[in-house]
Amino acid sequence: MFQRAYFMGRIQMIYKLQDATWEAVAKDLYNLQVQIKILEAEQARTKLALISLSAGQSSEAGALRFTCTERNGSVDYGRIPELLNVDLEAFRKPAVEVWSLKKIEEVIL
Repeated sequence: MFQRAYFMGRIQMIYKLQDATWEAVAKDLYNLQVQIKILEAEQARTKLALISLSAGQSSEAGALRFTCTERNGSVDYGRIPELLNVDLEAFRKPAVEVWSLKKIEEVIL
């Protein structure tokens, strides 16, 4: 059965189910999405703590290395009147820091 619903200011047709399996899987996905948001917040707090403990420097201890790299900012194409013969570097946004945590490969001597 279809039902009309308003979504983001528009009318949409929604297929209304009465399916216990579908509902169970949908609940599983929803719960995973909630858990991911919680874990992402925890990850952000933990990353900030590790950056602080690293004094803002690339660091390692034991079998883990925490590195900071900088990459160029993205190009703001909305500011470019035309792309032919345009030096895109003049329109590049500021550089950003990227932190990553990787396991160091064991070196066999």
